[in-house]
Amino acid sequence: MREPNNIMNLSLSKLVFSFLIVLTLFPLTSVVSQTPDSDKVVYLKGVLVEQESDKPLPFATIAIHTPKDSSVVQSALSTDNGSFLLSVPPGRYYGVIHYIGFDDKIVSDLVVSAQRDTLDLGSIEMKSDAISLQQVEVRAEESQMEFKLDRRVFNVGKDLTNTGNSAADILDNVPSVTVYPEGNVSLRGSQSVRILVDGQPSGLLSAGETEALIRMQGSIIESVEVITNPSARYEAEGEAGIINIILKKDREKGVNGSFGVTLGHPANYGASYNLNYRKKDLNFFSNFGIDYRRSPGGGTSTRQFFEDGMVTSLYTTETEQSRGGLGGFIQLGTDWNINAQNILTASLLYRAGKDNNDATIIYRDYSADEVLVSETVRDVMEGEDEHNLEASINYKKTYDNPDHEWNTVVKYILDDDTELADYYQETQRQILPLIQKSSNTEDETNFLIQSDYIYPFGENSKLEAGVRAAIRTVNNEFNVQEQEDGEFVTLPEFDDQLQYNENIYAAYFIGAHEIGDFSLQLGLRGELSDITAALLKSDVSNDQNYFNLFPNANLMFFFDNDMDLTLSYSTEF
Repeated sequence: MREPNNIMNLSLSKLVFSFLIVLTLFPLTSVVSQTPDSDKVVYLKGVLVEQESDKPLPFATIAIHTPKDSSVVQSALSTDNGSFLLSVPPGRYYGVIHYIGFDDKIVSDLVVSAQRDTLDLGSIEMKSDAISLQQVEVRAEESQMEFKLDRRVFNVGKDLTNTGNSAADILDNVPSVTVYPEGNVSLRGSQSVRILVDGQPSGLLSAGETEALIRMQGSIIESVEVITNPSARYEAEGEAGIINIILKKDREKGVNGSFGVTLGHPANYGASYNLNYRKKDLNFFSNFGIDYRRSPGGGTSTRQFFEDGMVTSLYTTETEQSRGGLGGFIQLGTDWNINAQNILTASLLYRAGKDNNDATIIYRDYSADEVLVSETVRDVMEGEDEHNLEASINYKKTYDNPDHEWNTVVKYILDDDTELADYYQETQRQILPLIQKSSNTEDETNFLIQSDYIYPFGENSKLEAGVRAAIRTVNNEFNVQEQEDGEFVTLPEFDDQLQYNENIYAAYFIGAHEIGDFSLQLGLRGELSDITAALLKSDVSNDQNYFNLFPNANLMFFFDNDMDLTLSYSTEF
């Protein structure tokens, strides 16, 4: 069995220590309680209006609390017409509605019955606050959702309901995106989706999107881009589309940043910060997050077998599990403003996690007349250690026209992930239990270099071109052992080592033009792939070398009433 590898001396305890040092210098904000989801949900809807004029109140905050501990079950913002819609499990609650310049509205004794699908709260009137303001400062901010030619942009930082949430929680609130309880992400119903951070692969996600999204603090996210039909700018990988997470990074002078703490039930404790310090031509930034989570779960399933319309046998599966552990990350970086048109950015990211995942699975086999034939109980105890290191350098040059730019990035990512598991299985009428253990170690390195150039001409047209080289190496060792006569013996069919090498070289060209209410974008991407996969112990290998072209087109029509229609097409040959 292989023990977990440490790719750096920096451990989780040092992450905690570094955060405590910062904690003594800055206040903490943003405490949010959470409650687990229920299988059955009921939708609450209503409309918020001003008591004096009956005008709708947009962007008010509606929060639903439990009477027992006042924890927040669900929250949302009202729309432009004052309406709101949110979902909660059946039970008793009370609501608190907050709107700047108005008295808070308390909706008490909300009884949500499981017998109904929707509870309509009707029109809710809010009374204007009697205290007059001596001075009002109005700041223009982008809307929460923007439609662009090839993507939709959700400005997460503008939504206060995301305070204290994880990246998984935030993505689950994005239309067309679904995050399942175990962390898997789907876009428009398909899990074949690629997730990027700041437009590139990231060490924050490279060890596995499932746990990484659950652990990433929402306070460091600025916006989320949903690209359902990626243009030639992006890799061809990802059939359903791309989700691009944009992180916060402020370049204002002086010291600025934010801190957050999350407390939730079941066990969900976390803390984070993002800080910036700018003096003259240098900007230093840092992001940090640490959390501890334990997520219970389980389920049952039944499968029946038929012959000539009659049940011949059936079996059921009952699962109870608990997943999670301690994890965290820290990122340090600097921006050097060489001059007004040239910026050089360097950053270093380290992430680590230690999880313990336990599960008990009960298998029951029945005869055709539903008489129990046999029962098997299987206990799984899995420990997982992961370490990720990412170093990147980015150079950006702008010209007299701010839309005219040249951007180059070089990135190196190193991952180490080790899973060790013990299995204990008992079956009726079987004298000795089945005892097994397994190890699964995956080491991965990624090297990326990409350069993009954008040239606008006129007011409504632009050309874009770029090149990219991505070098990926994966070494995966898997081994299963079974106890025989008090000693563990390796099972040959579950003992091998995979070596995977993937080299992809790409170039693309995009042209875009606006004609009145129409926007058109045409692109072409070429990719040369050199891939080798080999099972070393089985002495089996597979080499592939091929070239593909990926044309892409996007057409958008803008209506007068702030609506748009987008058509897109892409193919491969």
